[in-house]
Amino acid sequence: MHPDQLAKEKMLKDGSDDNVVFTTTTEDGATPVNPDFYSTSTPMCFSGCSKRDEPKLRSDSDDRLQSLVDQVIGWHHARNLICGSSDKDQTVKLLQELGELSDNVCKNLDIRDDIGDMLVVLINIAERNGLSLADCLQKAWDDIKDRKGKMIDGIFVKEQDL
Repeated sequence: MHPDQLAKEKMLKDGSDDNVVFTTTTEDGATPVNPDFYSTSTPMCFSGCSKRDEPKLRSDSDDRLQSLVDQVIGWHHARNLICGSSDKDQTVKLLQELGELSDNVCKNLDIRDDIGDMLVVLINIAERNGLSLADCLQKAWDDIKDRKGKMIDGIFVKEQDL
């Protein structure tokens, strides 16, 4: 059984999902974090684990990430994927990459390449629209940071949709 299914089964068996906290299972094992790390009291839930992990992205990786984004943008331009393609074409490509991610998640395989491929396509769409990933992520964060809701069958449902 997939770790997500095991975690959900445990929550249902215990009769509560309000205060259950999980962490990711990493190659080097789960790492406990300082609970003050998170600005919210809402527990983070990661597949199949029992304690919180700190996010993997750190400020010391900002330069590396920006360098990779710049390389990907250059790659897109060099292959005429900005002017020679369309948002529609790239959205179809994004859906294809999402399918590969879904397949590997279901098979419990390494998903790094799948997430990376999706980022490559998202960078293309952002570049062709004069946006950066930071602009888009900031907009999304501003939209969700104060959002309230409830987990229903493993999906977060916004309070206004309940």
